[in-house]
Formats: sequence, C-alpha cells, structure tokens
Amino acid sequence: MFENERYKGRAGGGKRTYFFDVKESSEGKLYLEISERVKKGDEYEKHSILVFDDVLLEFVTELKKAAKFITDSIVSD
Repeated sequence: MFENERYKGRAGGGKRTYFFDVKESSEGKLYLEISERVKKGDEYEKHSILVFDDVLLEFVTELKKAAKFITDSIVSD
C-alpha cells in the first residue's frame, strides 16, 4: 500500500474488476476512490470516481437503493 492508502478492497474479475480504496488527502481527510478496470484486447482501461466524506453517507444510501432495485428486479423476473 502507498503511504496515503488506508484500505484496499476488490470485487469482480475477468473483463471487469472494481477496486475500493480509502485514501487520506493531504489535509488529512479520508475519501473513497472507486475504480473500474476493463480489459479491452491486450490492454486495460481504468476509470475512477472519488467520493469525499461530506457526501459519503448519501452516496452509500443511494448505492444501496440502486442495488436493491436491481436485485428486486432479478428476483421478480
């Protein structure tokens, strides 16, 4: 881990892998970096978003709602 990294998590594999990294800013605040790595041929593309502490709870709430919507849709099919 790098000096500013506090937590590293990972999900998926194959064509798409998701990384969940908690990092510390230069001001000492924690933030979440969610990255997606997608395999395209012999290369990988990486896309990231940063979620800062001031909106983290709202972000997680909406993420849970979206996940529930998807899982409920799968179950009802």
